[in-house]
Amino acid sequence: LSATLDFRATLQAVARLAVAKMADYCFIDLALPVSAETELLVVAHAEPEKADLARELRRRYPPQPGESRGVFHVIRTGESVLTSLIPEEELGAAARDPGHRDLLRRLGMRSSMIVQMEARGKTFGAITLATAGTLRHYTQADLELAELLGRRAGVAIDNALLYEGEALARADAERSADRVARLQVLTAALSDAVTPVQVATAVIEQGCAALAGYLAGLWELDEAQSTLELVPSAVVQDRIAEADRRLPVHGPAPMPLSDAVRGREPVWLDSPEQLAARYPELAAQLRPDSRCTLACLPLLVEGRCIGGLALSFRPPRALSRDERTFLLTIARHAARALHRARLYDQAQAASRAKDEFLAVLGHELRNPLAPIRTALELMKLRGGEALAHERALPVTVIERQVKHLVRLVDDLLDVSRITRGKVELRREPAVLAEIVAKAIEMSSPLLEERKHALTVAVPPELRVDGDSARLSQVVANLLNNAAKYTEKGGRITLSGERVGDGVLLRVRDSGIGIAPEHLPRLTERFYRVDGSRSRATGGTGLGLAIVKHVV
Repeated sequence: LSATLDFRATLQAVARLAVAKMADYCFIDLALPVSAETELLVVAHAEPEKADLARELRRRYPPQPGESRGVFHVIRTGESVLTSLIPEEELGAAARDPGHRDLLRRLGMRSSMIVQMEARGKTFGAITLATAGTLRHYTQADLELAELLGRRAGVAIDNALLYEGEALARADAERSADRVARLQVLTAALSDAVTPVQVATAVIEQGCAALAGYLAGLWELDEAQSTLELVPSAVVQDRIAEADRRLPVHGPAPMPLSDAVRGREPVWLDSPEQLAARYPELAAQLRPDSRCTLACLPLLVEGRCIGGLALSFRPPRALSRDERTFLLTIARHAARALHRARLYDQAQAASRAKDEFLAVLGHELRNPLAPIRTALELMKLRGGEALAHERALPVTVIERQVKHLVRLVDDLLDVSRITRGKVELRREPAVLAEIVAKAIEMSSPLLEERKHALTVAVPPELRVDGDSARLSQVVANLLNNAAKYTEKGGRITLSGERVGDGVLLRVRDSGIGIAPEHLPRLTERFYRVDGSRSRATGGTGLGLAIVKHVV
């Protein structure tokens, strides 16, 4: 009994020894700790056919908890049961049906003992010994020997379970130490990560490996909060299907990661059956050899979801509480790192936008100076003898360019006031048509230069409560934008209508249009959709930022 710490192997040896020395049949039942059931661990007989017959008996007619002299009684009370002679008629009375009676007669048991396996006050199960077709009937002395065997078997089981528990605890400690080490490595890697790709690579390499995951991916939520986009990473890029690289948050069919992001709660699918029950369409797409379990976690920063993390496990397995806690910790670190990477990207974009703005500003300020200088040189050459009509052209040039410079400076001052919160609006009732007329007057040089056809449809009765000068500036900025980004000879329409308690003003043009991904950022300061085209058409990238603030 002390030769091995594998108690199952030990009990197999006990059963073989018992059959060789003191029984024809040996049954060993383990008491299951979390239920009122037993597990038949060993069935032994010298003849394999008889052993198979005994297994058939126990499979079809297992012990019943309510029996007064059976296995459950011995496990429950600790009292051994000795039946020196089993009468033929008692076998028939114990049968549950004719099939049961037939099996009992074919086994031919004539004497039996059931003893408890126990150690340190804990019951581990019971050993049943029986004779058949022999003249041997068990006595009290046999029972005492069987009880000693049961106690020794109990000690062997207890020692083995203690060893297993210690081994499991040691393995858990080693796994915990490994996870802590990986978490430290991950934290260090994430602290250096400045792009979403670097964040995804660090999370997948450390998180997936620590839990022996099959596949992992990190998805970023777009600005519209409608689509999850896989952050590309060399670790998984080629292993994730093209269709799974962009996932709708509100798609027609439910998806685990989308549900986690939308509900801001983890989705744990611990078995293929759970996956099939909750997401039948997804499960139907998986091949039989692709059965897996999933863990999907939202990436949250200050209560706001910015993405999702998904891991799959193959072969399927349920995650322990410690493993779930570890994954939640990784998700928190990943969310903060992804948020920092976004802020870094925005800061870099803002820096680039400012650099481009300064370059454009220098260009815009220098452009008017050249014609002004030329006009002044021309006036100097002609001197005071120049006729009035000869001086008119240089003066017109100077006036036009000075107005352009004034507009540039005004825009810069407006942005400065907006940044410092110093913009003051003088609100008063105003006629929208008059505001529009002033705006057209301000934009007419550019409209005429580019030969655009402007159509205006603003009913004269429309009135607004606002700062007339600022609103004219807003409309002029919109018209200027339309004029700049529409090919020469284009069409621009300006219309107004009453909508509820307000007024809706639309500016439409036949220009190049704007890609959807640029729309959320159009009113950011210095933001330019196409820098090269913006430089060609002029402008500082401040007009729409002013429009947003004023309106």
